[in-house]
Amino acid sequence: MIFPRKVVTFAVVLALASVVLVAWAAPVMARDIPTYAFLSVVPNPVGVNQQVWVTMWLSEPPPTAFGPAGDRWAGFMVTIEKPDGTSEKKGPYSSDAVGAAYFIYVPDQVGTYYFQFSFPGQNIAGNYYMPSTSPKVSLTVQAEPIPPWPEAELPKSYWERPIYAENREWCSISGNWLMPWYNGTFMFGGFNPYTTAPNTAHIVWKKPIM
Repeated sequence: MIFPRKVVTFAVVLALASVVLVAWAAPVMARDIPTYAFLSVVPNPVGVNQQVWVTMWLSEPPPTAFGPAGDRWAGFMVTIEKPDGTSEKKGPYSSDAVGAAYFIYVPDQVGTYYFQFSFPGQNIAGNYYMPSTSPKVSLTVQAEPIPPWPEAELPKSYWERPIYAENREWCSISGNWLMPWYNGTFMFGGFNPYTTAPNTAHIVWKKPIM
């Protein structure tokens, strides 16, 4: 039996439409996605009553975060065990767009502190990001204060680029500002407010152009 061409074409179109409809109507299954928690405490060791920076983050950024928009991880908690056996909790904190948060802590006892970061889990975009806990991080607190990072002396003669990263203080005479703007509102007036240009003449060319 030979079917007319129009009937065959209609049957094929109907079959394809049915496949698309079934695929569209199929429910999207939510997934349980594991997360991995990390924690950093610096400087370490440190003197009693000196500041340390406690930074926590997950292995992945929030999936919908985009600049200032989108979701953030929430409920970050840090448990701190002190040398005298007591403990305290810090948080809850929300992450930034890349999945991290931090706070400044001042230990007031000599001995070893232990810090541990925990994430309670979170539903975002139909998926469940599972809870995770970081390994414990120890902090040694001593009676003697830790001296600050030694300053790099500014140059007293001609200097050139590149500038080594260890020369942090050189930013006051050599800083660049490559961002579109400084404070996010004065878009067409971008500048580096921390650098003063030298008063000496600039050497533009070291060799004559032939």
